[in-house]
Amino acid sequence: MLSTDAAEAVGLDLAAPSPTLRRRLAERLPSYCSLGNPIDLTVQGGEAEYRDVLSMALEEYDAAVAIDVNTPYLDAALVARGIVTAAKVTGKPVAATFMAGKTAAAALPVLIAGGVPDFPTGERAVAVLALLANDEARRLARRESFPPEPAESSLPGTDRVLSEPEAMDWLEHEGLPVPAHLFARTAKAAAEAARSLGFPVAVKAVAAGVVHKTDVGGVVLDVASKVGARSAFRELSERAKDLGFGGVLVVPMVRDAVEVLVGISRDAQFGPVVAAGLGGIAAEALRDISLRVAPIGEGEALGMLNELRGRALLGAFRGRPGRDLEALASLVARVSQLPFRYPDLMELDLNPVFALESGVVIGDVRVVRGHMPGACGEMHSRANQGKMA
Repeated sequence: MLSTDAAEAVGLDLAAPSPTLRRRLAERLPSYCSLGNPIDLTVQGGEAEYRDVLSMALEEYDAAVAIDVNTPYLDAALVARGIVTAAKVTGKPVAATFMAGKTAAAALPVLIAGGVPDFPTGERAVAVLALLANDEARRLARRESFPPEPAESSLPGTDRVLSEPEAMDWLEHEGLPVPAHLFARTAKAAAEAARSLGFPVAVKAVAAGVVHKTDVGGVVLDVASKVGARSAFRELSERAKDLGFGGVLVVPMVRDAVEVLVGISRDAQFGPVVAAGLGGIAAEALRDISLRVAPIGEGEALGMLNELRGRALLGAFRGRPGRDLEALASLVARVSQLPFRYPDLMELDLNPVFALESGVVIGDVRVVRGHMPGACGEMHSRANQGKMA
């Protein structure tokens, strides 16, 4: 009853079972069980009862909380197995609350393996379901803003971490704002690439063992001549010779920019999560980041940017014009949709992204390939409008 009160307080609809469902429940359960909402299986409810009743109820409800106050002589793992089976069969969000401490401990491994989250109280469980329902309502309201999704595809190459030239070419293929770039395997090729792109340029080491280029001095800036490009190549090859050095990426220099970061990662509970924040070498120190469960539209992406503590840096001040927030929000929204087209995209890190007076340019990219098995985060994409049993 405490959970029922909490559910009503956060706006969930605890409608009574329909006459059809009540009849089916009466046929399945003993006469002394309560058939309202909540449905009370009594202490005799076991694996089969939880499985069958949840499966029946979720045919007309959008989500459920399964509460079990376990007693020492009953096997909590069996009850958990019934709950997991119903959640998988129906594809609906189910939150569990196994109480009584040690007597319920056997249920937890079963719930974890089955992707059903367990909460210490029913009140906390309904609070989470309410958040999911509200978020899903917002998603439905803005769904028309998402472009049609092309067929699923795979990332280029075969390595777990894409090389920067591969990653830049992939982003360019996706229509994202990457700079003109040329990959060079020799000092002579680096000089020709720099001349072709126009001075000044930045020359960046391409090495499998380099995660953050700044940590190893893997970037030479403001290269203004072919001689300088050759020198930069030799310098970078020496610095990264033990890190799998394979060449350099040459790109034009970008001036008068605010550095931000945009990224995607797959969370075990929430699935793809998009991040936006202040970037560059100070990103880890500042930790000024906003997060959302993907995908999002441009309006919500703009909201992410506006809630940053350092938001003022993106605006106009002291005679300097503001940055192009619309272009930046568009990039965040488009990045948030990539994991749904590329199931093998585990991480995408764009840092820095150069926010300019007009437009944005991706300065550096890291792409990690992988797969994450389904987890309780699957609840999010299946949440509906908040009708709960």
